[in-house]
Formats: sequence, structure tokens, C-alpha cells
Amino acid sequence: MSRIIVTGGRLSYPKLREMDEMSGKYQTSYIFDPQTQGELGRAIDEAIDAKWGADRPANLRLPVKNGNEKIDSRTGEVNPAYEGKYYFTAGTKFDAPGVIKTDGTNASDEDIYGGQNASLSVSVRAWEHPSGGKGVSIDLWNVRIDGGGEKFGSSDGSANADFGVTAASDF
Repeated sequence: MSRIIVTGGRLSYPKLREMDEMSGKYQTSYIFDPQTQGELGRAIDEAIDAKWGADRPANLRLPVKNGNEKIDSRTGEVNPAYEGKYYFTAGTKFDAPGVIKTDGTNASDEDIYGGQNASLSVSVRAWEHPSGGKGVSIDLWNVRIDGGGEKFGSSDGSANADFGVTAASDF
């Protein structure tokens, strides 16, 4: 299980400093152009071949998803950040991943947000659960913040604009 570097994508829902409470993992989703990740596709195929050979199981759970199927729960429409892209979620239950900037210094919490451009160090593994599920997962090792990404879900206005500025004496 060797590590590969995926580049040219954006973080989404990053939980890199604290474990995600629901999954119990340090994790992030990674949104990317499907034309740019040939090495990732090869690593997934190699993991499947190493585990099952030519006898590829039916209903295999694969990690890479079509972004055109990612529906925004608020609008009921395809999430614009994912539209025309692919994505996967990579995580680890062990140590928090290292997170650096392109100059090699440690990234700050302010550098880590959904929409940030980043590169990931990942490994791919095939698995078989005792209850019968079979699939491929992407394990997260490290993250490099490449900078320049626009934050997802930015507010459409300030709290003062929404509520107006009210002096304490008005209550």
C-alpha cells in the first residue's frame, strides 16, 4: 500500500485538526477534475486486483463519486462546488494528518477551510467486512495547502446587515 499524491483539488468539509464526531476520523472530502487523477484510478484498480484478482465482487463500494450526484440539502439542486467534478472522502482514525503550506511551514487553522486548494498524500486499500460488505477506501496521510481557494458557503451578508445595528438601550 504505497502512498500517492493527488493534486489540483479542493478541500470540502475538512476535519484535519479535530476528529469528526460522527465518523470518529480525521478526514476531508476532496473535489477534483476527473481528467486529472489517472494515478488515483490506477491505484484503486491495483488495490482491487491485489485483493480479488480477476474475481471482482459485485456491488463493490468504490471511494470516488460523481459530483453531479451531490445534492445540496438546502436547495435540492446539485451542489455547485461539486458540479462537473468528482470527489472522495479520505480519512484516518489514528493520528491527525500533517498539514503544511507550500513553503513547508505548518498551516494555521485559518488556512484550512472548505474550498481551499490542496494536495493530499493518500494510500488506497481494498477491504472486506465480516458482515459481507466489500469496497475500497482512501486513507489520508498528509495535506499540503496550496492556497487560493475561495471559501465554500460564504455568508451572503453580515449579521449587522441582517439584523441591523441595535443599541443596547433600545431593549
